[in-house]
Amino acid sequence: MYYYDYICCYFILLQEQKVIEITNELINMLNSLKKHTFFEILRLANRVFIIVDYDDTVIIGKRGFLPEEKERGLVLVFNNKMKFS
Repeated sequence: MYYYDYICCYFILLQEQKVIEITNELINMLNSLKKHTFFEILRLANRVFIIVDYDDTVIIGKRGFLPEEKERGLVLVFNNKMKFS
């Protein structure tokens, strides 16, 4: 399924105002959409900024959030010279 197909499906569901059942398939599709969007922005802009707010469920490496980061959040910066596997 292509990026355009994901967007069309999403808007159709919004228009029909249906309750969306959270399934593993839906989660996989949304993760695929997020990944595609990330790499598309990276390709177009050569850089992606992701703002991460503190939450107990968010894990940043092995260190977690520092006290100041818990208050202010983090900005993660990715560029096209980084190697993604």
